[in-house]
Amino acid sequence: MKSGSGLKSGDVYIEAGKSSSNVGGSLSLRSGDSSSSLGGSINIESGSGLSGGKVSLSSSSSSGSSGEVEILSGSSLSSSSGGINLSVGSGKEGGSLSLSSGESSDAIGGSVSIHSGGSSSKVGGNISITSVDGKSGSGNVIVQSMDSLTDSGRITISSGTSGNKSGDLSLIGGSTSGKDSSEIVIESGSSLSKEGSGGLLKLSSGSGSLSGGDSIISSGNGDKGGSIRLSSGSGLSDVGGSISLEGGEGSLGSEIFLSAGNALRPDVSGGSVILEQEMD
Repeated sequence: MKSGSGLKSGDVYIEAGKSSSNVGGSLSLRSGDSSSSLGGSINIESGSGLSGGKVSLSSSSSSGSSGEVEILSGSSLSSSSGGINLSVGSGKEGGSLSLSSGESSDAIGGSVSIHSGGSSSKVGGNISITSVDGKSGSGNVIVQSMDSLTDSGRITISSGTSGNKSGDLSLIGGSTSGKDSSEIVIESGSSLSKEGSGGLLKLSSGSGSLSGGDSIISSGNGDKGGSIRLSSGSGLSDVGGSISLEGGEGSLGSEIFLSAGNALRPDVSGGSVILEQEMD
């Protein structure tokens, strides 16, 4: 089936029948089967021109619930199931790929869910989100909730629970062959209100019936070892913030150790522990 050519080429419409009282007619496109080789393909492609034509897949609007759009690959009993590839074409400026859920006028907006496949005998599938390298650097990966006049959205990153060992959560900055490696900054939010307080930053290890988890903060090694600095905030019109070191309660109590480092050279004394009070 082909339309005629001309100054403006003709359109081709394929439309199923309407119904005034029942379900409207369906439209099916199906390629041919093969008993000994690959099944036939279905290609839907827009025409070329000064700008390529658009390809739109959409369900119709409705006074009730609008129709769904499903893109599914086939299942397989003996080999790998078919994949689904969403890719944007290359050009002078690369095209964007957007996944957006629907807005709502009086209820909760739609969600976007990305799930990997499960497995009945091995490990479930992975989800990878990576930026790509470029001539002047790799792209950024940004995960953020939207701004709001009331409460902004929460961002939660968590590993799953398990009957054996629960999953780890790693936040690692990249290494470099140059001078400066990457930084990791964890910062709670500020308050712009005159009566507001800054957000809480809490780092805590997990509990256990045998023993609680350890919390370890260590700086890096080098010709000169990295420092660890614990500092509280300054008070503009009141006292500055406090720093508290507290051992946990227990039937035998707990201990707090402050220890300076040993010297590797025999002619040099070890490090000192200095407790100093700031004087007015």
